[in-house]
Amino acid sequence: MEEKSNNKDATTIDSTKKSKYNLVLQILLLVLAIALGATLAFRVFYVDHEDTTMVLRNPKFKIEAVSSTSFSVLTRYVHPLIMYNPDNWNLTFSVQNPNNNYDFYYNAFKVNISYTDTLLWSGNVFDKFHQDAKDQSLIDSTFAALPEAYEYWIGTPIAGDFVSGQTTRFSVSLSGKIQISDRKSASHISCREVEVSCGGLRVENLQDSTQSGVLVVDSSKACVVISQDSTC
Repeated sequence: MEEKSNNKDATTIDSTKKSKYNLVLQILLLVLAIALGATLAFRVFYVDHEDTTMVLRNPKFKIEAVSSTSFSVLTRYVHPLIMYNPDNWNLTFSVQNPNNNYDFYYNAFKVNISYTDTLLWSGNVFDKFHQDAKDQSLIDSTFAALPEAYEYWIGTPIAGDFVSGQTTRFSVSLSGKIQISDRKSASHISCREVEVSCGGLRVENLQDSTQSGVLVVDSSKACVVISQDSTC
């Protein structure tokens, strides 16, 4: 009887030890799981976020509006006419700095407007312009009248597009240099050459008895921006 009692006590002790070991193991696994979760959370919300904010992104350009005085063409004649060719007219661009930690200084930006690779208008967008991180600005660019030599030349394809139901589009390109200032390191300054291509300027054919077309903007079309490192 005494031997059976001893065996029972030993079994109870072993069972108690196993329960304690299991409890300790569960606690250790829980601690490891919490530590792993905290590490992953830190990685996602701090390290990755910091890496994202430090990636330098190009400025964003878009044509927002064209002045109501921009040229119009009368298409109902055999020889289409430039019905209105103002001495000057404006394009309005939106310019956005999408970065969190970089300020931009734009220098000597120019804009060209072409049709089938023929330059029609050229002008300055801005000589110098500062833009803080995350800022967005509206910039006007002024153009002179369409050269007389092109009045008949451009009127003919516009009239052809009107008859066929096609849309006449102009290519708008900007070029210039930006100086980049790092907010986290004031001494860190770099520069980039920027080329911008926009396709949002077109002739809208008015559906009325005049059969005329006027310049309008498709503001839903963002411009394509390409940049490369440059000397400052």
